[in-house]
Amino acid sequence: MLTLKFNLRHQNITLVNKAEIVASDSKNYLQAHFNLLSDDWNNSITAIFKSDNIGTYTVLLDDDNNCLVPWELLKPNAVIKVSAFCDNLHTAVTASFKVAESGYTEGETPSEPTPTVYEQILKGLDSKQNKLIAGEGIKIEENVISAVDAKSAYEIALEHGFIGSEEDWLKSLKGEQGEKGQNGADGKTPVKGVDYFTAEDKTEFTAEVTESLKPELAKKQDKLTAGSITTDNIASKAVTTEKLAEDVTNQLSKLKDDLAEFYKPVSDLDNRKDVDLFISDSYGNVLATFKDGEFITKEFSTVKSIGNNICDTLEECDLAISDVQGNVVFCIVDGNIITPKYNAKNHYKTFSILGDSYSTFKDYTDPLNNTQWYPPSDSATQGSENDVEDVENTWWHLFANDYKSLLIQNNSYSGSCISYDSYGTGTVDGKNFSFVKRCENLKKAELIIIEGGTNDAWSNVSLGEYKYSNWVESDFETFRPACSYVLDYIKRNNIGAKIIFVLNDGLKSSITESIKNICNYYNVDVLELSNIKKSNNHPNIEGMKQIKEQLINFLTRSDFNG
Repeated sequence: MLTLKFNLRHQNITLVNKAEIVASDSKNYLQAHFNLLSDDWNNSITAIFKSDNIGTYTVLLDDDNNCLVPWELLKPNAVIKVSAFCDNLHTAVTASFKVAESGYTEGETPSEPTPTVYEQILKGLDSKQNKLIAGEGIKIEENVISAVDAKSAYEIALEHGFIGSEEDWLKSLKGEQGEKGQNGADGKTPVKGVDYFTAEDKTEFTAEVTESLKPELAKKQDKLTAGSITTDNIASKAVTTEKLAEDVTNQLSKLKDDLAEFYKPVSDLDNRKDVDLFISDSYGNVLATFKDGEFITKEFSTVKSIGNNICDTLEECDLAISDVQGNVVFCIVDGNIITPKYNAKNHYKTFSILGDSYSTFKDYTDPLNNTQWYPPSDSATQGSENDVEDVENTWWHLFANDYKSLLIQNNSYSGSCISYDSYGTGTVDGKNFSFVKRCENLKKAELIIIEGGTNDAWSNVSLGEYKYSNWVESDFETFRPACSYVLDYIKRNNIGAKIIFVLNDGLKSSITESIKNICNYYNVDVLELSNIKKSNNHPNIEGMKQIKEQLINFLTRSDFNG
């Protein structure tokens, strides 16, 4: 029998003997063994075997952590994904092997399909009942009791030195006539149920044992029901509708509290008065307030104010007049009243970036160990063919200063693709720094800027099909499913944020059109960069200024749906 060996450590599963060749249509011949490398796998373990085009099977491991691989899955060229769970612990990934299209290897031809986990538990229960009734070394099958691998008395006699045939041994058992003994006590009729047991008694004993084990069996069944595996994600257990509703309610309540905290006016911070208008300096410090047309002397600390002084000059204004929500009504510079070019209604106070090399700069990305392209003079591979040597020349630094917005996180990585592929490195190396993986660590902000797709175009990543749900790991090796997943994840985890996709100019049309179609599906605005000046295929100082200006113009245009 062929055995595939898997290692289970916490939530990880790996296939140890990857070189083994699994033949198709092998029946009761392929076995899986699981090595438990962490203490948390300490209860009954269920293995899950899935092939996308065939189905999903769950198999309970025996006491030696072995099980047969369901023969129904062993079809030519099938890819079988394996995971496992134990109570509330389940693997976060899958291990897979491919079935070779080869000869037919037959073990014991199965007459029935692979049993379910529930059927396996019932079979184990029958075995336990028989041991309780008959004891170790005795088996009961269809009310027939027999010894298991037991030696006859004649065989034991031979081991202890008897010489002769079995007939000789039987004759030797009869000794000489003994002396006549004394009269014994009066005998008695044997009592059923005390001195002997009938087949009906044994049936009654079986029923009693079965009844006594029902509570434990019910617990096992509950665990199986609560731990049922969905076909969309075999590594995740299905949760009840009530629990899901409770989680959603809690998340919405927390979101409401967060929004209230972020946008509450100064009057709430002071906790003493409501105001109609407040006057602040250029840093948002409250100087005075108005209530019902009356001037009110400020009696609370300016540190708590949240003024939002936005004007269309590069100079600091001397005075900004705002409403109670912090929206600038007008500001004063050198004694002149200036109407703001845009106000807080469509202005985003904070922003985060998920980008590639265009948005990198050494010591300014989060995480810091992301691969950088800028500054070129500090890069071992790029040389000094680009003049962006100061972080203040990057498009995102210029945008933060001119648009008056705070950068929360710049999670950009040079050479990264949206998909797993990165210039042929494949799913092993390109996976960890792909947009698919990094989007899960992007910090929240009012404005989310996605700047990517360039490396996917340059490395000729396969487009794949448009897919907007039920993704599997292999989908992310192609562009369209990977891009859809990134936008879907960011939309679901940044409720209320504005999301913009900055699309590089000069990319091949298949990538450009795919991005536009996917963004349209998720109602994400696309900023198509135009005629950006570049050196060594990357924006130079002039190009960085162009990106900043095109982004601000995009956010402040009259038809922008922010």
